[in-house]
Amino acid sequence: MSLWCETPERAYPFVFRVRRVKRFIDCAQLIYCPDVAIFVRFARSLGLYLACRGRPLVILDANGPVCGLVGRYFEGIMPKYYKGPTPPRLGDLAYTETAFFGV
Repeated sequence: MSLWCETPERAYPFVFRVRRVKRFIDCAQLIYCPDVAIFVRFARSLGLYLACRGRPLVILDANGPVCGLVGRYFEGIMPKYYKGPTPPRLGDLAYTETAFFGV
């Protein structure tokens, strides 16, 4: 599911993957956003849009609680592995097993 939010300056893209957690909770997982701070900026609008379409929860890639978002951080759930000295940017799972296989 791809969405974008517009401001007078530019448009911001967001890509979500529809998921079901624990076999009965429908949610959306954020696969791509330009920056987590931008997601926080538009979280209310995106959340209302997704909730109206049956996805009241969003799973977000984070390494701790995200300031400005209501929710809960689960330590050690779905760890992200990478190779090399530079970790991937938060909020960008576009080329990971999560985006390709839904893992």
